[in-house]
Amino acid sequence: MYEIQQEVKQIADHYRLGKQMTKLVEECAEFIQAAMKLQAIQDNPSKENMNKLGAVMNNWYEELADLSLVVEQIIYLADKKGEIELIRQEKIERTLQEIER
Repeated sequence: MYEIQQEVKQIADHYRLGKQMTKLVEECAEFIQAAMKLQAIQDNPSKENMNKLGAVMNNWYEELADLSLVVEQIIYLADKKGEIELIRQEKIERTLQEIER
């Protein structure tokens, strides 16, 4: 994972963990909504839906960016980057083992 930008740290330090946890819930909901719209188009690729695809994809990208920024801030504010990276690596290894079966 890359190093957190100074500007992102500044935002996180200003809003603090409690406020950003609330923001995370909001961003998760918005990302889920965008993902569901995208999935609906992929499940029903009618001409009408395909005309909406570009805008829906752009919204999905925007919501993913918002979500990743808030997650990055929470990891920084929780000051547990090492522990989180360890857990991530364990999950990656477990998933790779499942794939190999």
